[in-house]
Amino acid sequence: MITSKKIEKFQQKILDRYAVHKRVLPWRDTDDPYKVFVSEVMLQQTQVDRVAPKFLAWLNILPTMRSLAEVEKPILLGLRSGLGFNSRAIRLQQAAQEMMNRFD
Repeated sequence: MITSKKIEKFQQKILDRYAVHKRVLPWRDTDDPYKVFVSEVMLQQTQVDRVAPKFLAWLNILPTMRSLAEVEKPILLGLRSGLGFNSRAIRLQQAAQEMMNRFD
């Protein structure tokens, strides 16, 4: 039987391992909803090592939800180039446009 004590022990093992072996990634130390939003979409079915430099380049050009909502498609697709699934960039922009329309 799995007891709450066993669950807590297992959880602590995972957290301890993470503390020793975690990778430093540009989206880990932020609570900025925009950065989290962009990283989550970029990381879908894409290797972390491929996403990290694209993520940083993206933020240099599109640092805010508004900038994403307003960017021209060729620039948007250029920033996403190499990660595949260009439709994700377009949908990400559509989501940003909807958020700007609804919540500014």
